[in-house]
Amino acid sequence: MDLSVEVKEGPTGTFSVGAGYSSGDNFIFNTSISERNLFGRGQAVNASFDLGTKRQDFVLSFTEPYLYDSPLTLGVDGFNTRREYTDFTSRKTGLGARTSYPLKRLDLPYFKRPSGDGNGGKDEGDYLPFIEYSRGGVGYELTREKIGGIDSLAPASIRDEKGSSWTSSLTPNLSYDSRDHFFNPTEGTSAGFSVKYAGIGGDNNFLKGDARGRWYYPVLRDPDWGGTYTVALGGALGYGIGLKERPNGKKDLPLFERYFTGGMNSVRGFKERSLGPKEAGDVIGGDKQAVLSAEMLFPIMEQYGLRGVAFFDMGQAFRKSDNLFDFAEFRKSIGVGGRWLSPFGPLRVELGFPLNKKSGDDTSVVGFSLGNQP
Repeated sequence: MDLSVEVKEGPTGTFSVGAGYSSGDNFIFNTSISERNLFGRGQAVNASFDLGTKRQDFVLSFTEPYLYDSPLTLGVDGFNTRREYTDFTSRKTGLGARTSYPLKRLDLPYFKRPSGDGNGGKDEGDYLPFIEYSRGGVGYELTREKIGGIDSLAPASIRDEKGSSWTSSLTPNLSYDSRDHFFNPTEGTSAGFSVKYAGIGGDNNFLKGDARGRWYYPVLRDPDWGGTYTVALGGALGYGIGLKERPNGKKDLPLFERYFTGGMNSVRGFKERSLGPKEAGDVIGGDKQAVLSAEMLFPIMEQYGLRGVAFFDMGQAFRKSDNLFDFAEFRKSIGVGGRWLSPFGPLRVELGFPLNKKSGDDTSVVGFSLGNQP
């Protein structure tokens, strides 16, 4: 029997306008236009613009998902971003290139499960779990950073950063994601590791490593109890070192690369970017950080994507000379909240209560995020 099938391609371009809000960035207006099948070749181009009271972002990107019909993804980006903080304003303008490759497509024998038949693996595609969901890549960026708008009462460690500089950096990275949902996962793991080296030309010379991970495990699946109850354990580690003396006379990280802990995606219950080394009572950013968290995710109205969370967070950012795991200096908090994948985008509302607030710490009990805010 002969079959004749007609296929008509649907629209591949999109235009969107929206708004969002988060405790850290306040209101954000965003618009984007994209085409995911440029010239019928499967390439994607996207332009997005975010405008808010504390941040402005413009990003133009091009992605080739299968370079020369291989699984290698290649992307090119241009960007101009601005951030307004308590003591200063940071602007970054630059160009970047990125690659990504699924590790399972390397097709190496030791990436596959033993089959017991002596051939080193089972059928094609039967890979070790770590390989099945992992991608590796490398990125390059050339950026011009400008620090300005510095408060006259800001500490010297921030005032010394005023001005412009160039950074040329290379960043190898590895990512893993086996979650069953991007916003409300009930099982799986999400993790990433990257090492950023700056010093291929430019003014700044440093090395910075970052690792993050979150593991989700369903402890109960029962419709009589409303759905799925999940334990989530996660954390983030970061460590940076300056490789040459900077204009401030120190071998440390530039201000725009330092770690500032606290906020909805860090230690909840403390104000965004409010934790870390201080000078004259102001946070100046650390050369390293550690953040740990434990969550219990539970259903409220799971059929509508509404779930609750109870959490415990702890973390801090430190100077180069400090002990990264000085738990006595970690700030800790507990709290509860709700998450809903609403028609307007992901919604998070969380109440965080500091357990060991110290003099000079800035707290923020209510955390709120709506839309495409991070």
